[in-house]
Amino acid sequence: MTSTTTREPAHGTILEYVSFNCRCPICQANWDANAARFYYGKKPDDTTRKVSADGVRDHLGNLLDIGFDVAAIADAAGITRDTVRATLRGDQQEMQQRTADAILSVSPDQAIPGHRVPGIIVRRMLGQMRACGLTLKWIYNTAGVNPKFSGNYSGGRVSWDNYIKLRQLYDLLTDSSLIKQMLKEDGDGTTP
Repeated sequence: MTSTTTREPAHGTILEYVSFNCRCPICQANWDANAARFYYGKKPDDTTRKVSADGVRDHLGNLLDIGFDVAAIADAAGITRDTVRATLRGDQQEMQQRTADAILSVSPDQAIPGHRVPGIIVRRMLGQMRACGLTLKWIYNTAGVNPKFSGNYSGGRVSWDNYIKLRQLYDLLTDSSLIKQMLKEDGDGTTP
């Protein structure tokens, strides 16, 4: 003769929830906590993981304005290019805190080995300096750029080092009263 024993349920275990279909409040709470940790990688009470993407989007815009491209930002932040693009497009209003921190850690003066800047930025800077009467030879000598560089900026990309040298000269000239005086003589009165 076999005797059957009834088991006492071990509430609060995943086995009880899954195998024995127990939906008591203790088992349900334990299941929710484990699901949150497993599927979302967070603690059940962690509500601070998402942050607004607006500040991050502004920072990305600043990085793009000074010459970074999406690939350089993604490489420096250690995230995917698709994440950078989605943030720029505004696909998400909130983002994970660690992703936001990674993007915000990329500083504007951070040079990436082999990083190249779009040539259009350099063309515009050189065009504005030449519009003030400066020659390319003078610009290259003052900035410390090799004169053979002149053909390289018309193409697609310019090295980060050459961009920084030209940008520093451009910023110095646009802040100086000499360029402002030249612009006033031209009649438009605006800074290049």
